[in-house]
Amino acid sequence: MLKSRLIASLAVATACLFGSTRTVNAQNVTTGSISGVVTDQSSAPVLSAQIQVTNTQTGVVVNATTREGGRYSVQGLEVGGPYTVSVRRIGFTPVTRTAILVSLSQSTRVDFQLASQAAVLTGITVAGSIGSVISPTKTGTGTIISGDRLVNLPTLSHNFTDFVGIVPQVSNTTGYSSGGGVNIRQNAIQIDGAAAGDLFGLGATGQPGSQANAKAIPLDAVKEYQVLLAPYDVRQGNFGGVLINAVTKSGTNELHGSVYGYDRSQSMTRQQYYLPDYSEKNYGFAVGGPIIKNRAFFYFNSEWRKTSQPASGPFIGSPDAPVNQATIDNFNSLLSSGYGFANGGSGAQVTKQNPATNVFGRVDVYLPFATRLVLRHNYAFANNTSFGRGAATSTSPNFGLTSNAYQFTSKTNSSVAEFLSNFSNGMFNELLLNYTTTKDFRTVPAIFPQVTVRNVPRTDGGTGTVALVAGTEASSQGNILNQRTFELTENFTMPVGAHRFTIGTKDQFYRPYNLFGQNSLGSWTFNSLTDFQSGKPSAYAVSAPSPSDPANGIATFEANMLAYYLQDVWQTTDNLAITMGVRWDQPHFNQTPPSNPGV
Repeated sequence: MLKSRLIASLAVATACLFGSTRTVNAQNVTTGSISGVVTDQSSAPVLSAQIQVTNTQTGVVVNATTREGGRYSVQGLEVGGPYTVSVRRIGFTPVTRTAILVSLSQSTRVDFQLASQAAVLTGITVAGSIGSVISPTKTGTGTIISGDRLVNLPTLSHNFTDFVGIVPQVSNTTGYSSGGGVNIRQNAIQIDGAAAGDLFGLGATGQPGSQANAKAIPLDAVKEYQVLLAPYDVRQGNFGGVLINAVTKSGTNELHGSVYGYDRSQSMTRQQYYLPDYSEKNYGFAVGGPIIKNRAFFYFNSEWRKTSQPASGPFIGSPDAPVNQATIDNFNSLLSSGYGFANGGSGAQVTKQNPATNVFGRVDVYLPFATRLVLRHNYAFANNTSFGRGAATSTSPNFGLTSNAYQFTSKTNSSVAEFLSNFSNGMFNELLLNYTTTKDFRTVPAIFPQVTVRNVPRTDGGTGTVALVAGTEASSQGNILNQRTFELTENFTMPVGAHRFTIGTKDQFYRPYNLFGQNSLGSWTFNSLTDFQSGKPSAYAVSAPSPSDPANGIATFEANMLAYYLQDVWQTTDNLAITMGVRWDQPHFNQTPPSNPGV
């Protein structure tokens, strides 16, 4: 078992608040909140005032009452809005504020000053978007990618993580997102508070199935997300680079939808014989609306991608082909007659296909006891052709036959259940359950050892020789990766006077199943066609599990990451808040690796 490690963090953040409607320190991982102070005309706090927060999109109403100091807090609100906030108290004129917007992990502050009610009045309504140009919530290093940016900024791949590159502290020059110069394996992605990253760490995007160019979720299903490098909230942890924290869209009382399509192809560029044919199509639809008005809502988004492009390198018939069809025919004849491998493939041009499918569905139900239930399922699929030949300008390029190609397939299913309970006394509870499976595997056109014949004479008049390659690609002779993740998150927040305490846990239980039988069928190398015909290899490689290996070459283990934390947001004055927290993370492996005396 790995030695348990203790990570403690103490974060202190101060916020200078301006204007009558202001924001204070971050509140929730997947939602936002509205809080403030209610006073009378003499600035004395008004206790037991009734607060009513209404989402004008869904008609959902959340109630609260002011406590000591006239303070109130309504947490667990959906991102966006707009919201209407009303306050009532016997002896005072009711006041309503409209067009209040809520941002992810932020608390919008709405203060009220009530006037004594000398006569019967219908109340006061303050209309218009209220807010401050300065964002005092900005504690720690991070950027919010709002819904407006997701809609208006250009993207070639239609992937929600494309916009991470606009964050100043993130670099993409290495081909992946590096936050503060840190390797991608230290990044993390979570969607609706649930882990949605590549835990095994093989891809270049940090998303499951990235080796197949899969996307974690359709872009149009994302409502807003944060890119965090150094958050002051102890609920956000277990990463060293960047944390991408995204929330998804939900339905409203109004039935709405969209149909979209994007196309890129060679026809949009110069038409030249040396430019390869290329085509990429993204299309999909989204629909959301009410199941029961003001009570239950749904949102559904499905998206498909079709990509077609030629594999790199020359092919038989291209002007730069280093060998001709006669050479390929001779090679295949030797494979068949001498070794019994009849499916060596051809030297034709290979068109790489990369279809992908994303399906997202979400249901929000407002239950009794001030509880909102969120159920959502996310499916991601991609299939990518992997094949390429060496450039003809090389002195000894590899010229693979089509039997050396393979299809990389990835399928991810993620189901999340979230219970958000918001009580009138300001207490808030969040329970999240997440179960995710990812299955990666390879499909090959032929099953026999990889055969490489070097020093084959070129037929194009160029200098050097060619290496012909056929058979099952060496790393695809046995390659399967199945991953299973279960995650439990529990956060409870309780206001006490000027303090707001949060206690919680985030526990992740991970089990991978990995078969990597590289060269399990064998890989043969010959120095010439003559040696190949004579059966005289220059090298041979084969791998097999140890006879004592009980898993028969399959790596499987159970790993847990347990986190516990406590946080206090202390509103010392109306213009100063201090956040203090401590977090404890413990990685744990349930199995002990076998000992190798030779090492």
